[in-house]
Amino acid sequence: MKKSAWKKIVLAVVFVLLAAMLAAGCAAPAAPEPEPAPPDENGEEGLYRDGTFEAVSQGNERGYVQVSLTLENDEIVAADIIEFDGVGVEKVYEDYGQRFPLLEEAHQTLENNMIEEDTWDVDVVSGATSTSEKTREAARFALERASVEAIDMEYFDGTFMAISDATERGWGIAWVTLENDEIIGIKLEGTTPAQEDGEDVFDAVGRQVFALKGEEYPWEPYHEAKEVIAEDIVASQSPDVDTYTEATGASNQWMQAVERALEAARSR
Repeated sequence: MKKSAWKKIVLAVVFVLLAAMLAAGCAAPAAPEPEPAPPDENGEEGLYRDGTFEAVSQGNERGYVQVSLTLENDEIVAADIIEFDGVGVEKVYEDYGQRFPLLEEAHQTLENNMIEEDTWDVDVVSGATSTSEKTREAARFALERASVEAIDMEYFDGTFMAISDATERGWGIAWVTLENDEIIGIKLEGTTPAQEDGEDVFDAVGRQVFALKGEEYPWEPYHEAKEVIAEDIVASQSPDVDTYTEATGASNQWMQAVERALEAARSR
């Protein structure tokens, strides 16, 4: 091929490349990155989400406290306290207040203080230390659930109490102890109708009274099942375990109570 032909080819290639570069330079600029969305109506850029958030304190042989907090624009605008006794029954003022008259006043004081001071960290009510401490803890857990930034744990650490569905013969109770999202301990109990002089007992508002089944409870498989079911749940890290022969009803009640205790312990 002659040199003149090579020159024509080279010039053509150069021309094409220059044309492509010029076209690229004249192209429309890239679209700008979209601006971040403004905060929505739920105040997601604040500390807490708007809404009503409920949580319970840890439970013991004397029961636990449930607190509901309503939040608007990072402020506590409403608070509600319900307290439960050692068998999981609500402490209503008309009944429990006869034995502990300070209960209603303590609840109202704690509710008002949490709203006015806009915090769970309010002073303990004198004469109602246990109620106050459980209320403070339940309110703190409720705020954790309301937080925009969720904590990096599925469950709160601690011991949480719950009961199964009630029947005319009683219900199951579970205390589930959690640490670092693991079940490390289970305590199970059952209830039976309380009697006095061979008659059923009713409280001041007409509710039948139930008591824990003690060591004297005559059905031995019940006592064996308490231990076996608890051990199996810890071993499997799940309430879904086999029922215990000759204590099927109690087994199912305990598994339901454990499942509910785990739900009560959830951090979100």
